[in-house]
Amino acid sequence: VEEHSRTGSEKRFLFPKRCPECGTAVVQDEGGVYIRCPNPACPAQLRENLRFFASRAAMDIEGLGIKLIESLLKSGLLTSLGDIYRLGDHRETLIEMERMGEKSVDNLLEAIEGSKSRPLWRLLTGLNIRHVGGTNARVLTDRFGTMETIGEQSVEQLSDVEDIGPVIAESVYQFFHSPISRAVVKDLRELGLNQGEPVPESATSVSLPLEGMTVVVTGTLTQFTRDEIKEFIREQGG
Repeated sequence: VEEHSRTGSEKRFLFPKRCPECGTAVVQDEGGVYIRCPNPACPAQLRENLRFFASRAAMDIEGLGIKLIESLLKSGLLTSLGDIYRLGDHRETLIEMERMGEKSVDNLLEAIEGSKSRPLWRLLTGLNIRHVGGTNARVLTDRFGTMETIGEQSVEQLSDVEDIGPVIAESVYQFFHSPISRAVVKDLRELGLNQGEPVPESATSVSLPLEGMTVVVTGTLTQFTRDEIKEFIREQGG
């Protein structure tokens, strides 16, 4: 705080007591740094969850940006993450929407269908669990293999995983023990999204060729994308 810059006309900032979007009483985080809306059905939370789920950081669904998401929310075609994968049932309605057309809609639906086979860590990231980003999601999926197995772990078992501390472990545990979250995961599973593969018992004893190495990818790539190269390096232990 630059107290020397004060003029005496400053006013104390008052944090809102209720979410401006849904009216739910806000809660303060454990460290007292920020406030947030705890309502999982809050329209603003749904909008941001959908945006993040479709983003490059998560499921990477090309064509499903925030403007289209807002239009789909307004039309009632999107009310949950799972509804993204039901848009194929509304192809004709999508074609009639502003700035859409047959080719754009078909490209979008193809991208949505293709995202079903994304690696499990991307789906776990897309669920937007507090404190869980792409790196932590990779650690969890590498260790436990499937969404179901991750959801079965106790806080202690999650905390025992390298790079997963008690805060992340508690957040993951609470997510998978929330009826609302379990319903979301079940819906996505039934819609055919990749849920991962069980980790072989011998996996922990297998030595990977790039284990312990840091690999830097530079220059122009012609045969693979940068993300594909990164994924290959990670699979080899780098």
